[in-house]
Amino acid sequence: MPKPRIAVQLFSVRHEMAKNLPGTLKAVRDIGYDGVEFYGGYIRPDILLKALKSAKLKIVGWHTPFANIQPGLIEATIAYNKLIGNNSMVVPALPPDCTLNKAAWLKAADVIQTAAKRLAEDGMYTGYHNHHTEFSPVEGQIPWDIIGGATDKTVALQMDTGNCMRGKGDPLALMKKYAGRGRTIHLKPFSKSKEFATMIGSDDTDWQALKKLGDTEAEWYIVEYECEKLYKPLEGIKLCYDALKKLGF
Repeated sequence: MPKPRIAVQLFSVRHEMAKNLPGTLKAVRDIGYDGVEFYGGYIRPDILLKALKSAKLKIVGWHTPFANIQPGLIEATIAYNKLIGNNSMVVPALPPDCTLNKAAWLKAADVIQTAAKRLAEDGMYTGYHNHHTEFSPVEGQIPWDIIGGATDKTVALQMDTGNCMRGKGDPLALMKKYAGRGRTIHLKPFSKSKEFATMIGSDDTDWQALKKLGDTEAEWYIVEYECEKLYKPLEGIKLCYDALKKLGF
């Protein structure tokens, strides 16, 4: 399969984007990124498409609120994403009532699986993105395994490497366990001693091992940098991009 390209999760530059969407996308492209993943509330399609076209960036996904893939809103979600040419609607987190116990996690997994079936009819897909809580056991099982085990391969499991490590999970082992489900992978620097206040290449991630796994199944590597105390957002995502290129990504 083709080598995965590198995108950025725009949450990393949310402050800049709120002030100037076209300018921020252009700055992202100037760094070298080929694609962007959006998050949260929708942007007027004509404004969004104009900014993407001007910056020559591809939209690679949208972190879509859990409510938006449920029966009452999923048709509107599909219609919007068709307009902007996006086929990936990954759920970035669940509301508290979906994480109370194993039964709640299973119920959420069922909603995601049902949405995946509907989205597949239009050549789209959904999935789930982890934070650190997905690796704290619930009734003897980690929620990442609850979600993974209760859904099939039509549901992407978007591993966030840094979040997983923060939760004391092993991203490489879990990527192997759920091989074939990592259509996109979030690359987030993480250090056991400094947490997110570190940089790709000097953190605790085995980037070469991760690349070996990711190259076999991922369509996109998506950088997410969130330590504004260390570097300003645009500087941070540039340093991440440069470090990945040095590592052969």
